[in-house]
Amino acid sequence: MKIRFQHQGQDHSGYVQELDGKVWIHLNGETKCLGETSRKSRSKGVAKKSDQIVSPMPGKVTKIFKKAGETVDIGQAVIAIEAMKMEYILNSEVKGQVTDIKVQESDQIKEGQLLAQIKESK
Repeated sequence: MKIRFQHQGQDHSGYVQELDGKVWIHLNGETKCLGETSRKSRSKGVAKKSDQIVSPMPGKVTKIFKKAGETVDIGQAVIAIEAMKMEYILNSEVKGQVTDIKVQESDQIKEGQLLAQIKESK
């Protein structure tokens, strides 16, 4: 998420992103981890894991680890993106079969863009 603020009369902008339970900030050419989040689910029971790989921020696809038709396990790398001068590996949250890869390496992507679809298996 892009942020803008004023400090001592000067305008500043940067990016804040939660990724893998950690909060990252990119400001003035530097990227720092602010620490881990402590979100608790408001619903009772276990939250459903996503069968989609969605871009957490704008960036560029640097590597595609899986092709449509291949199987994937929980936590296995599917796509790598570069954003805010850092590489992020996007892992599968479910076990199943990759049904669709919607991007190619070097594609520019937007925050929230669907990158891959996985058919969950039991």
